[in-house]
Amino acid sequence: MSQLLNILFSSVFLKIILFAMSFVAVIMLVYYLFPDEDQLAAQKRLGMEEDRIRPKNIALLRWFYPIYTNINALIPQYAPEKTLKWIENKKPYYQQRLIVANVRGEIGPEEFVAFKVCMAIVVPILFFYFGGALGYSISPFYIPLIMVLGFFSADIWLRKKPFFARRPF
Repeated sequence: MSQLLNILFSSVFLKIILFAMSFVAVIMLVYYLFPDEDQLAAQKRLGMEEDRIRPKNIALLRWFYPIYTNINALIPQYAPEKTLKWIENKKPYYQQRLIVANVRGEIGPEEFVAFKVCMAIVVPILFFYFGGALGYSISPFYIPLIMVLGFFSADIWLRKKPFFARRPF
């Protein structure tokens, strides 16, 4: 009996349980946030498809679609005036970059800014999650640096997209 209690309350077993619970939570979140593809196909056949719910062709945009669309809805309500002016000034630049990358049908300039904010949130979470899974501890001092990296990772992805599209594989 004492061996069973030692196993149940060992740090390794608790870590396994913690990672299993976080895995189940992520699966449930993904299942809840992402629309059912069969249901979307049925709606499309019936002519009931909404433009904002259409499936995205680019996997990265499809995965984070529920998050960045909600962020896009919150930005005009909660963002400071300077941020809104910055977004207005950057719209033509992002529109041009989206056209060059051939993704203007997938995402608009305002949504792209929301996608950048989404990446600034998701990348630090992934750093801490995978760092913890590998046994590394990441200092909270690095959070702002990782957030900036996440914010600009969307720009890097957008700049590299036309380069990869032209390369024959």
